[in-house]
Amino acid sequence: MKKLLAGSAAILALGVSASWGADEGAKPTVLQLAAWEPVQLAPASWNVYGLRLDIFYGKNLNVAGLDAGLGLNSAGNTYGVAVGGANLNEGNVYGIQAAGMNFNDKDDSTVAGIQGALALNYAPDTTVYGVQAAVWNEARSFMGVQAGAVNICRPVCGDIYGIQLGGFFNADLRCSTFAGLQLATVANIAGGADFYGIQGALYNQTKDAAGLQLGVINQTKNVYGVELGALLNRTASVAGIQAGTANCTAGDVRGIQIGALFNYDSQLGDIAGIQVASIANHTPSSNLVGLQSSALWNDARDVAGAQIGLINLSDSHKGLQIGLVNLTGKASGFQIGLINKAERMTGVQIGLLNVISSSDLMVLPILNVQF
Repeated sequence: MKKLLAGSAAILALGVSASWGADEGAKPTVLQLAAWEPVQLAPASWNVYGLRLDIFYGKNLNVAGLDAGLGLNSAGNTYGVAVGGANLNEGNVYGIQAAGMNFNDKDDSTVAGIQGALALNYAPDTTVYGVQAAVWNEARSFMGVQAGAVNICRPVCGDIYGIQLGGFFNADLRCSTFAGLQLATVANIAGGADFYGIQGALYNQTKDAAGLQLGVINQTKNVYGVELGALLNRTASVAGIQAGTANCTAGDVRGIQIGALFNYDSQLGDIAGIQVASIANHTPSSNLVGLQSSALWNDARDVAGAQIGLINLSDSHKGLQIGLVNLTGKASGFQIGLINKAERMTGVQIGLLNVISSSDLMVLPILNVQF
């Protein structure tokens, strides 16, 4: 039996040491009992391949197997299962960590497996592959699942692939890419990330979003997909669908904008698609190719398509204007309304009062035509 145990320990030590690149001269032991380092069977410079039991504080170079204690379990690398009041690693973790708190304190380290804590998983310079679950989770980047009241990826982080579930918020301040699902009750912040997937919270913020954003307020540089905001969507450009009480865009829109109150674009850009609002579409510096419709007011620089509302304004218009009042600089097509006015017209005006400033018959009732 002793030979079998010794042989098994040797095989385990050889395999794990090869994967770790174990330090030369580090001695192995299959059993470690620790009260408070240095009061322990084997010195802290030894490797444990088997079982380590800690009462208050145990420390070893590396631990492979089962690491259990009431207080603090400290090791360079952990391979297996670590259970205790707290786990502290100055290297990599492959397996399961379960404690009140887990700490990883090494640059460019790795956690592969499950990191579960009652309070805190703190791994600010670590890449996590698997699951991180605690009240507060912190990592550099991860592939898998992060679940907690607060999930944070540090200011300089890599890519995130998987699921973030935050009771309060998820913060990924300067990540390169987030691909997956991000859900929180209060806020999702992926400040510098390209986001691919679904983001849902009261407040969502990301650099570029390709997928679905659901929130009361969504703030994004570019949206490629669907953005649904109960109150406000604020986006530099949209290619897809944007729906909310109000949509503010300072760039290009290619697709559909639906605002329960209004759509607003304050900068020069192109709108190709459909703008629909109950009160107003206000894009005075933008070109519109498609449809602009509201119950009250539509405003665009150059329109190729249709404007439908009580009041329609444009610098130039090719297509159709239908409203109570239609005003444009240069029109080509049809104006239908109570009052129609164009500086220059190639087409037909139908209304109570029709005005073409460049025509010999400048003002006519019912019908005015110029070609």
